[in-house]
Amino acid sequence: MRVMGIDPGIERTGFAVLEIEKGTVRVLDFGRIFTDKRHPFSHRLNLLATDLKNLIRQWKPQAAAIEQIFFSKNVKTAMRVSHARGVILEMFEEHGIPVQELN
Repeated sequence: MRVMGIDPGIERTGFAVLEIEKGTVRVLDFGRIFTDKRHPFSHRLNLLATDLKNLIRQWKPQAAAIEQIFFSKNVKTAMRVSHARGVILEMFEEHGIPVQELN
């Protein structure tokens, strides 16, 4: 089974692609998706969606895991990360990939 894990963010979103077979886990890819803070927020969300869509098409994960947002004292940051999470969840839904949300 191929699984994509996501650590959501707006400036940078971490990802990893794992292959789990017969009790063995192999890392196939990992990295970060960056968006430039000089761009408008809506454009940054679009860039995140495009880059994630390309990773999904490349690796064809069968499942995904995404980190839930933990309580943040900075409400503005938490809201921006929430927007990014929404885009990420939509990309997985669009591709029919079941998502597990992790604490």
